[in-house]
Amino acid sequence: LLSAAPDVILLQEVTHDTLPYIQTILTSSGYIATEQNAPEAPYFCVGYIRSNVKLNAFNRKKFQSPLAQSRMFRDMIVISAKCTSCKDVLIVCSHLESCKESSPQRVAQLEECLSMLAENDGPAFLAGDLNMRDSEAKAAINKVSAHHGRKNCIADCWVDAGSSQQTKITWHLPGSTHIKARFDRVYHNKFENVEVCSFELIAGTDDVSGEVLSDHSAIVLEVGLPQCNVAERPRCLESKSEDTLGHSEEQAKDGTMRRVNESKRAAEATSNISHEAKRAKMLNAALSRFHSESNQLSSTVSPTEKEKDKVHDLTEM
Repeated sequence: LLSAAPDVILLQEVTHDTLPYIQTILTSSGYIATEQNAPEAPYFCVGYIRSNVKLNAFNRKKFQSPLAQSRMFRDMIVISAKCTSCKDVLIVCSHLESCKESSPQRVAQLEECLSMLAENDGPAFLAGDLNMRDSEAKAAINKVSAHHGRKNCIADCWVDAGSSQQTKITWHLPGSTHIKARFDRVYHNKFENVEVCSFELIAGTDDVSGEVLSDHSAIVLEVGLPQCNVAERPRCLESKSEDTLGHSEEQAKDGTMRRVNESKRAAEATSNISHEAKRAKMLNAALSRFHSESNQLSSTVSPTEKEKDKVHDLTEM
């Protein structure tokens, strides 16, 4: 994750046990937590931004409509960030309701998240483990677009990047090669001159040990943001989901956008790899404890429900 040097990092299903390790690693690598105190829920979403990105505001929001209210501790975090000489960027991260039978709640939750994007007067993104099926996403996008009087006002970043089959699947059932889905997604509000530059995945398996650290892959999204001042080129917002959202500069002859020099950023990240390796081992150990303890969550998210999520969540891609 750190080797990609994202500007904004979004994580889901963080626990009180794993948060201290994550916090130590990321803050020592130049990231700032968007929230000072962890919520009381047993697991939750968190966000981090690089020191070069200004945090304007942060809010943790519960879903409002009766249908969207979660039975599984789910909420959303809302980040307003300032990128150099660029409009403020709205970033929403959420972990939507799980299980096939929770489809009505999940669609209602997605509608609330996407409405925030549609109402924003600048670039806006939604990223996370959305447990989403295509028919659910289509229904929510159509409803939000109709409500705001704008046809197709929400775009899927994976589709904008070319719908590559290599980056389609973001979740695999551990131990299975055929049970898989595109649960993790990133959407944006099609703000003028926002361009999806690339969409890539980082597998949730340790390259050295082969240990499965997560059944989800991380999304690495690079986008170009509109420039507000020709004299000051903006950096673009790039994303990663457990999921992360961050930005790079795009080179453009018209002077409106340019890409970040990724080789320079990669060199900076590489110099930290050995320093972070020891901390990564600590985090891996904590994640392993989390996976072993996850089956002991309260009855609100019972093992039976979680298992259904693994098996039934694949009926529709």
